[in-house]
Amino acid sequence: MADKIPEFEKEILTIIKNKFDPAHSFAYCSNDPNNKFSYYLKEMDKHLYEPMDDISKKAYDDGKGSELKGKNPKICALRSSSALTYNIFGNYNSFEFENNKYYEKLFEFKDLPTLINSNAPANMDVFLKGDNKLIFFEMKMCEWLLNTSSREISISYLKPENYSDSKLADCAINCIKNMANTELYNYDALQMFKHTLGIYNYLRNKKDSTPKEVELINCIWSFKNDSGLSPKSKKRYEDAVEDEKKGFEKFLSCMKQFIDLFTDTLHINLKIRMIFFEDLYKKLKIENETSEHKDFLSRYYF
Repeated sequence: MADKIPEFEKEILTIIKNKFDPAHSFAYCSNDPNNKFSYYLKEMDKHLYEPMDDISKKAYDDGKGSELKGKNPKICALRSSSALTYNIFGNYNSFEFENNKYYEKLFEFKDLPTLINSNAPANMDVFLKGDNKLIFFEMKMCEWLLNTSSREISISYLKPENYSDSKLADCAINCIKNMANTELYNYDALQMFKHTLGIYNYLRNKKDSTPKEVELINCIWSFKNDSGLSPKSKKRYEDAVEDEKKGFEKFLSCMKQFIDLFTDTLHINLKIRMIFFEDLYKKLKIENETSEHKDFLSRYYF
């Protein structure tokens, strides 16, 4: 059966389901616990803190992930990173993060060109804009844990003529070669590389003032209470957390030349880092946030 899920994934999703819906009162797209759609809600609004405003809905409609489309929209999955992202940032627009204020937020930000004549720009989950700093967020709920298929970069990224200039081409191709020769575990380094490339091109092409600092943050959701896992799955989960940390550090070391290129060419300080969801929310201050919003987000803490 194509929609049957592996046992490890079933255990993870069951833990999430019991936390999100402890009374088992929500309607799901399947009643078979071995079917992935038994972890998809029939009603999208049950998965979101509040209905999307028109701007957010359009952003997700236009995004490459088809989050709101189809018989079983992806955002209805309990493991949906888009739902996680929207539930944090929602219809709010003013934020403070690590003592910096941000007054503009965009979901599914895709004005990030990668290669010349490519119709596949980088697509960021959230973009926050402040006076002198920009933050681009890549949000992951369960992809890092459950999506373990091998990732290969297109050969087009290894052709210098596909980059806008030779300096960028040399830098990008060197970084790709470094990654190819490095143990990255299951970390999605290629996606983060493409994000970095897209951000570089976006900033270089900006007509208005450029920021002094830019951050690319990979936010990873995780949980601490693993009492619902079998001993075998618990070990696998703990190993996955450590591998994700190690993989990111290896990726970061491969990207040093690219980070230096931001400084040398754009005069912008780029910082790439990985944080866990709990740390993000502890540090993120939302203007006019309600106590109800905070209570709703507690479903992601366990």
